[in-house]
Amino acid sequence: MRGVDSSGQRAAIREGEAVYFDAIQGVSGTEYPIGTPNMPVSNVADLRAICAARHLRTIVVVDGNLVLDAAMQSYHFIGFGRKKYLATGFTQRVNLNGQDVTGSTFRDLWINGEQAGANPHFERCFLDNTSSLQSESVFNCLLDYTEIRDGSSIFYDCMFQSVIDTLGVGGVTIYRGSGDLEIDTHAAGSVSDVHMVNGVLTIDGTCNGGTINLYGDFTLINHAAAGCTVNDYRVGGRQGHSKDQWCATPIASLAIPAAAADLTFADVVFPADFLPAGAVIESVQLMLKWRKQVDSSAAPNAINGANHTIRIKKSTGAWGVDDVIGIMFADNQLATDASATEGGDMIVGSYDVDSEVDDTDGITYNVRSEETNRGDAIHVDGASLTLYDVYTGLRVYYTTGGG
Repeated sequence: MRGVDSSGQRAAIREGEAVYFDAIQGVSGTEYPIGTPNMPVSNVADLRAICAARHLRTIVVVDGNLVLDAAMQSYHFIGFGRKKYLATGFTQRVNLNGQDVTGSTFRDLWINGEQAGANPHFERCFLDNTSSLQSESVFNCLLDYTEIRDGSSIFYDCMFQSVIDTLGVGGVTIYRGSGDLEIDTHAAGSVSDVHMVNGVLTIDGTCNGGTINLYGDFTLINHAAAGCTVNDYRVGGRQGHSKDQWCATPIASLAIPAAAADLTFADVVFPADFLPAGAVIESVQLMLKWRKQVDSSAAPNAINGANHTIRIKKSTGAWGVDDVIGIMFADNQLATDASATEGGDMIVGSYDVDSEVDDTDGITYNVRSEETNRGDAIHVDGASLTLYDVYTGLRVYYTTGGG
């Protein structure tokens, strides 16, 4: 029989003040000294009988899985020693098993199973695949795949890992901590306050009522909830990002003429789901890039005249009606020596084209220097200035998060 050194336990828990449980090497029976540190009891039925006979309500789980088989209200369950959740060798488990644990306390334990009853206290526990959880006192715990039922629950300094489901109607749930939190269901009458210092919150589209308040500094993704009010009080507010989309194939060579004429650049085609769900486009800039430029006029060459442009429109729109300015050139820009070959460049337009580029979900955009309808196409001083391997692209600035 393995003995248990009670000196490693809390000072307040001494022999005669608690019943010790060990599902691995404990023994069955209820006669003293079974249930003491040197002879833990091995099964829950005998455990409850010993508690009743000795008028004790503190249970020390030494090893193994304690599966509750009856209501155990106002008991104190403590993991032997001071194990940090998920530490190597952490085997002290309690399966709530759908039993009423109203007012009970759980410390330093691995908890799973379905909870019944109201407001047990959890401290330094690993709540793993725990369902129907309801508690206003969950402190310094790690929660993984935990389902929360109706009523008020408060989580203090907790680490959220994977999914937390808020179910049903009514109550206030307060989350304080960090990690990966997902609210799957949020009905009318429910209020959730999320205070996180880092991590990610996902609000699922099935959240169709109530209010969710956001505080701290974390990322909100996939906010597609209909009918759910989200108030964003975070330090960072909405999270800003940028993403570039270039044309699939560059134009091998593009000669800028001396006489202004329409000059077509490669289309920019956005793939489906280019931006994450819930993203909001804030601004878009047209980009132009080429590998080299070659003068064939035998004289110094450059853009002839100011205010000549490259424009953009949706493929479904019309030139002269729907296009907007993306890049404007200055007089003598792209200056190149006579018969010279010079390195290419990249230009990011100073115009925000989001009035036309307002959708990126599988949309094609045309790019052209437009003379026929707008009269402001680019042209050069000499016979021609040729750009090689010419790419067009769009840089999209967008935000995620917020209500």
